Amino acid sequence: MLAAVVAFTGYRVHALSAGGALAATLVGGVVLGFGGPAWAALLVLFFASSSALSFFRASDPRKRRAIEASEKGGRRDAAQVLANGGVAALLALAYPHTDAHLAAALFSACTGALAAATADTWATEIGVLSNAPPRMITTGRPAEAGTSGAITGAGSAAAVAGALFIGLLASALSLLNLPLPGLPALPLVIVGLAGGVAGALADSLLGATLQASDICP
Repeated sequence: MLAAVVAFTGYRVHALSAGGALAATLVGGVVLGFGGPAWAALLVLFFASSSALSFFRASDPRKRRAIEASEKGGRRDAAQVLANGGVAALLALAYPHTDAHLAAALFSACTGALAAATADTWATEIGVLSNAPPRMITTGRPAEAGTSGAITGAGSAAAVAGALFIGLLASALSLLNLPLPGLPALPLVIVGLAGGVAGALADSLLGATLQASDICP
């Protein structure tokens, strides 16, 4: 029920499409039901922060051009929701059936996965507003805002901030013993930062090399 409320709220504020809201209900329900409140808190804070950034300076022409170039629009659809939260949901399914050591590893993996999603999303939302032109991560050549594989200094800084945000949140939750008692806090900061930055870089590399780019004259 809680997942459905969050998803419906996302739909009403135009952060999610109808399909995205259904997918968010599924992902959120699995994460909360099998992982528990700490897992759900990471997921909700990822979604809330990313949605807030998507509305930040939404009328800026640079952000509008980037949205048009992505062909996705401002609302997150089911594919985007599953891409961002699907790994966390799969990890949560195994969480109740493990011992303490594996449970700690699963929560750490969830932290890294959501840190990667947060870093990539923050980098996109902030990077398109950069005054400096983005450059392809593979060649360093200038590119249009919103081009897959193109990065900016502002976007890269936002990626680090997003990864650190999730890492610090996971660490705070561990200090409260919400994931499981005795889970060390400091490694979670490192996992979040390393996993987030690595995930954002991997996404940019894949966008610059394997993702198809078509031009309609």
